[in-house]
Amino acid sequence: MGLPDEALKLIDRVFAMNPPNRGYPLRTACQAHLLAGQANQAIATCEKLGRRDLLWYPRMAAAYANHGDMEKAAAAKTELLRIVPGYTISQLRAKRYSDHPEYQRLAEKYWYEGLPKAGIPES
Repeated sequence: MGLPDEALKLIDRVFAMNPPNRGYPLRTACQAHLLAGQANQAIATCEKLGRRDLLWYPRMAAAYANHGDMEKAAAAKTELLRIVPGYTISQLRAKRYSDHPEYQRLAEKYWYEGLPKAGIPES
């Protein structure tokens, strides 16, 4: 809904319950930090996931690029394009993770605008 700060408060409550599987809350926290414009925290949180998958690479490519770490952004892009050759920002937008206008505004500013810096093509 475009409320990353509220999402992070809820995720802190989840972590306080010490869930056996922390993967989904960590992935959600990574995206919330990214959408809040907190590239450092997004990177630190997402790196805790340990496993790399299709959902990890676009977030990290944008976070690294927004942070100015172009070497890691390029590495994330390379792996993303290895997993999904021809991956584009248009494909990510088409997933429509949320139709909420505030989410769309934040995704545009911090996620979709970070990806071209990492070398991910628009279409």
